[in-house]
Amino acid sequence: GHKKTIAVRIGEQPSSFGHPEKQKKARGNDSTLENMGLSLQDLSADLAKQFNYSKGQGVLIAEVAPDSPASRVGLRPGQLIEEVNQIRIHSLSELKKALKNADNPKQILLRIRAGEFSQYVVLHSK
Repeated sequence: GHKKTIAVRIGEQPSSFGHPEKQKKARGNDSTLENMGLSLQDLSADLAKQFNYSKGQGVLIAEVAPDSPASRVGLRPGQLIEEVNQIRIHSLSELKKALKNADNPKQILLRIRAGEFSQYVVLHSK
């Protein structure tokens, strides 16, 4: 065999691991975003450090469903949603409020951060 060095981060397994219903509740998903293939979570201090963001900078993309509207526009786990329809967001509750007040919930403008770079993407629901 070949030798391979890998980096490992040791931590506790979330209590919701392996329980999809608990995971959905823990992440506070909104049906609009689920329809677009996104699972999100608030950016905790630990996650902010892990992904090199600042706590409260936005909402973290935890999962992207394959062949979903989100995956088709290039969204990936570990990216950060900073704005929804040009409204700055810092938490899942702010994101949900912005979605609730959206003129067209089937078409959402997001500002996404990946590392040092931000870009706008438009998500269209299925």
